[in-house]
Amino acid sequence: MEQVGKQAGATLPQMLTALLTLYLFRITGQEDLTIGMPVTGRTDREMRRVPGMAANAVVLRFGLGLEQDFPSLVTQVRRAMRGALRHQGFRYEDLRRILGFHDTQAHLSRLGINIEPFDYHLSFGGHPARNRNLSNGAMEDLTIFVFDRQDGQGLSLAFYANPDLYGEADLERHLARLVRMIEAVLKDPEQELGAYPVLLGSEYTSLLVDEADTVRHWGTQDCMRDLARHAASTPHAPAVVDALGTVSFIELSLAVQHLADRLRELGLGAGDVLALMVPRDRRQIIGMLAVASVGAAWLSLDIKGPRERNATIIANASPALFLTEDVLPTGLPDGAASLGLTPEGLPASQHGQPKEARAAIVPHGTAYVIYTSGSTGAPKGVIIPWHSLTNLLCGMQEVLSFGAEECWLSVTSVTFDISILELLLPLKAGARLLIARRETVMDLR
Repeated sequence: MEQVGKQAGATLPQMLTALLTLYLFRITGQEDLTIGMPVTGRTDREMRRVPGMAANAVVLRFGLGLEQDFPSLVTQVRRAMRGALRHQGFRYEDLRRILGFHDTQAHLSRLGINIEPFDYHLSFGGHPARNRNLSNGAMEDLTIFVFDRQDGQGLSLAFYANPDLYGEADLERHLARLVRMIEAVLKDPEQELGAYPVLLGSEYTSLLVDEADTVRHWGTQDCMRDLARHAASTPHAPAVVDALGTVSFIELSLAVQHLADRLRELGLGAGDVLALMVPRDRRQIIGMLAVASVGAAWLSLDIKGPRERNATIIANASPALFLTEDVLPTGLPDGAASLGLTPEGLPASQHGQPKEARAAIVPHGTAYVIYTSGSTGAPKGVIIPWHSLTNLLCGMQEVLSFGAEECWLSVTSVTFDISILELLLPLKAGARLLIARRETVMDLR
């Protein structure tokens, strides 16, 4: 390890930090990785001679990628450690306060590396003493310790962890993985980070077995084919029940076709995002299916949700058209094209026209776009392709043995991804979808 480190111009602690950072990167997949590291907090010779507790913690931040090679990681570690050690006198608790981490559970990093190159040969009045670590303090998550006892026995690796998050077997596997990865790096330190093994051989075998057991070939399936099949085989069976009444499969199919024809007349199709701002009733499912029919992607918005959140999402997603109630809702951008739907889901009044010269917003084959809550910043859009949605629906139908005799009560907000399962699985199975009104869902009685 020292030899490889010398070739890269790194000290042993820097080399150890690079190896442990590589492991944490591969096991977490975090490309923007922050790691806590305890330091002495003693910046000069005078302080090193003063008895007392001066230890502090610094945060190392790395930008990592699977294509990056190990020597470049070592270089990044050297720079990060030199920069952090220059500021080791600045207290970690002060840094947290300045950055706004006031919650006791909020941390700059929950993972840590602690390298302890201590001389354990203690002698008192000529009498040797034996040193034994009883505890290294409370652990928020996981910290990797490296002990160099300078006793000629080499380095000692240990994982200290929060017992609520990890069991002894978990830590033993982490240790075995880490040792395997270190050996692979030292054997060939020029490889890309993604080339080094992160799992044990037995774990690879287990994953291959799991993959073979879970792989499914669903064939060509989509919601429109499901709707057409049920409309032909059980046309008068109830498909959707909402506050207005019951919609049969044939009625649902006709309403979807009618709206889809109108969307095609407006020139909407693949690459477009259409926003749904409708109440919790049949218009939601009709809008989703009509948008899917023309090859576009839907974006469900909560008409009762925070206006600032909706505005942020709309600005980011750039919907070509808004499907709304037959009353123009507030909060739409100036000049936005909208199409109102009657309570039965039929197209009614239109305001504005979709832009003719518009770029594709999403790739071909996109089913819908959904945004994160934004609790850790601005809401972030996620593109869900049809093959992923099909896999979810087919897999859940298989696991739940969900058939045409079932009834699913939909209560989840359309801005949460589980709502897609609630709305589309009954349609796929030929079952009945019962859409609860927002007022009913919110009534705790």
